Amino acid sequence: MTDAQIKQIVERFLNWKLPSDFAPDGGVSFEPIGSKGTPHEFRREPVGTNLLNYQQAEAMVRHMLADSRADRETTTRSSIAAAMISGETQ
Repeated sequence: MTDAQIKQIVERFLNWKLPSDFAPDGGVSFEPIGSKGTPHEFRREPVGTNLLNYQQAEAMVRHMLADSRADRETTTRSSIAAAMISGETQ
């Protein structure tokens, strides 16, 4: 995956509208209704995340891709080895 593709994934993640049932954990709180109990109640609809900045989100994406790349490489090596054992390659 190219750096440009990773950049696009990071930017899309940070701009993603969170689902209505968003419920963070680990001590992070989120109150979806602002000005609750007043005539001025409104629904907060966060986009992306303020839990990670751009650099942190990029590190997360690269971490996720590193595992999948390793899995693909392992699968490819296993396929090549199996083909060599069975005599399918010269």
